[in-house]
Amino acid sequence: MSILNDHMKSEEGAVMFIAILILAAVVIIGVTAINTSNVELKMAGNDALVKRVHYSADGLSNLGIELLEKNIRQAGFEPASPGTTFVEGNLEGDNLNFYLNPTYLSVAPCDNTNRDCWSPPGWVPGQPHGNLKFGGDPGLAPGSASQMARGYDGPGAGAAGGGVIIPYAIGSQWVGEKYANRTIGIEWRHVVGLFN
Repeated sequence: MSILNDHMKSEEGAVMFIAILILAAVVIIGVTAINTSNVELKMAGNDALVKRVHYSADGLSNLGIELLEKNIRQAGFEPASPGTTFVEGNLEGDNLNFYLNPTYLSVAPCDNTNRDCWSPPGWVPGQPHGNLKFGGDPGLAPGSASQMARGYDGPGAGAAGGGVIIPYAIGSQWVGEKYANRTIGIEWRHVVGLFN
């Protein structure tokens, strides 16, 4: 028995050493798992931010179509008072007749220095906001012909297909929190006489 007891006493340090190694491995695995979770949370947050900014820019471009048609129908907007900006819904702008702009997308992108209107009204630097820029060139639609009055149908009604269109380029930029931004360019075809 004394030989067994002597042998057991010499093994006491080995058990403690193995227990400390296992505990250290579990701690390292735990810290790695926490770091991985933190990185994944940041990635998910950034993904949500990018999607929010993208859909805000997309929604602003659709709002830009409505604003463009309204600007064409009214042949420009009236300022609230001389020398000020116009406010239409959730948009404010300083170019009252942006429907007359030439095509711009090949020249410069839409941003804070190159825009016709912005959202929200009263925007101050540092806040999330959107910018819109418009430009168009009148021309004949494919298959078009100059249209003349056709009897009782009235002016502009003709037998030929197509008509006079103005393809507008609409640039939409949204700048969100953390200065994440997305710029979207779309083309809108305004058919002359259709919405007037």
